[in-house]
Amino acid sequence: MPEVASDEVVLKRRAARAAAAEVPEESLDLEETALGETALRTATVRPTRPVIRAKVVYLGGDPFRSAALPGRIMTETIEWKDGPDGVRVPGRSIKRVASTGNTSYVFQARDAANEPIASRIMPDNHPIIEVRGRVFDWTEHPDHAYEFANMRDPSSKRPEFQIVGDKPTMLLLEEYFMRRNRAKRDKKKDFDEISA
Repeated sequence: MPEVASDEVVLKRRAARAAAAEVPEESLDLEETALGETALRTATVRPTRPVIRAKVVYLGGDPFRSAALPGRIMTETIEWKDGPDGVRVPGRSIKRVASTGNTSYVFQARDAANEPIASRIMPDNHPIIEVRGRVFDWTEHPDHAYEFANMRDPSSKRPEFQIVGDKPTMLLLEEYFMRRNRAKRDKKKDFDEISA
């Protein structure tokens, strides 16, 4: 049986590796301790779905297009402050992705009086030519952005939506989409192996 280091030795090695790599100790995997046990970092098991802010631009021609997708963004107040009349009002809050409920998206360029809704139409001088003058709705849910990015027009098979946002948001979404696609491929591979 191989010799197993004591807990003290393991912690010293871990601190030395963290210092040499200039990374936090928490990011290093734990070595086997004297009890023969290791710890699983919670970051490896906790699914991360970032809250984003991006425009979902409708590229189709249906003037009454809408979509309802499962899941929503929950806002939770974490700090309260005193309002003008001594009444407690929400101060800081955090947003998180929730799997319950639905979110509705409406891609109508005109209101009930048939007037254009200027705040929901992309500018005519936008750098992305395909989205100029098109109607959009906001999304904060990364899974919804993923679904919209994969929706195709049934007849032409062309993309039905374009996701537009600032560079940090787009980089975050690209990384999130890659993780989702990788998970789908792995799940399909596992299913194929089991069913073969």
